[in-house]
Amino acid sequence: GFTPSTAEYTTTVIITLYKEDNTTVLQQHTVSDVPIQRNYKTTIHGALFAKEPQLSISVSSDFAGEKEVAL
Repeated sequence: GFTPSTAEYTTTVIITLYKEDNTTVLQQHTVSDVPIQRNYKTTIHGALFAKEPQLSISVSSDFAGEKEVAL
């Protein structure tokens, strides 16, 4: 697996917003110390691309499998 079977640990997540051509980067935001744990859902939400980002991170056990979302 990608994560240890029981322990929670942290990683860095880079969120990139691209122009419609999918090659030009409009904005990029790095979120450090994001907690992740196997079979748990980690959610990053808030004003990610605001001038002064206000983020909230939550980890919950209501993970129900994988779901692919096209943006």
